[in-house]
Amino acid sequence: MHPTHGGRQHSRRCQAVGITPRWQLFLTKRCLPELPDFLKLIRECRIRSFFIGGIDPEGCGYELEDERIERDDLRYIPAELIALSRDGLDLLGQPECELLPKLYADDSPPNISANFPCLFVDADFDVYPNIAEPAPWWRLGNLRRDGVDAVMRAYRDGTTPGMTASHTIPTADFARRYGNLNSSKLYDKSDLICRFLHRWGEDYMEGIK
Repeated sequence: MHPTHGGRQHSRRCQAVGITPRWQLFLTKRCLPELPDFLKLIRECRIRSFFIGGIDPEGCGYELEDERIERDDLRYIPAELIALSRDGLDLLGQPECELLPKLYADDSPPNISANFPCLFVDADFDVYPNIAEPAPWWRLGNLRRDGVDAVMRAYRDGTTPGMTASHTIPTADFARRYGNLNSSKLYDKSDLICRFLHRWGEDYMEGIK
């Protein structure tokens, strides 16, 4: 819920009928100067359910990587806002430079999966698994051109380039190729691996091995 675009009014409507609204704040560098005003809105709307998270480094979120919060940015987050957040700043993760040594030692592949497997079909009838972004290297096929059977076989056997990479390439290889030991950007471990797979997918599409 975006508190500057009707969120305030919607929150009050929820509260009026006994529903507790939950706000989500996905932090980027761009919004840091606005945090004091955001805190005022939380007080004004008497929000009691709220959490702070980071952006996913895939899909449209990958285009915002330059805006990702770094360790030194944490000082700009009001202490009261952190105290009010359900998980504090835990969901922002750790600096990349601190996560990488552990990933360098991980010889197992990422094996990305979903708790509730399902498929995403876009307007062109291209089909993607819900384990990652709808990108070409995850594409299972097209319902019109390939048919349901071919799409489901690709899903069952994990034959898309992205699924194959996720199940066969060691995490350590991804980390050595795409990690940055000089980076203090904050990531959850799984999000950092998703960023690696996005970078791998881009290289794959450009024919870089």
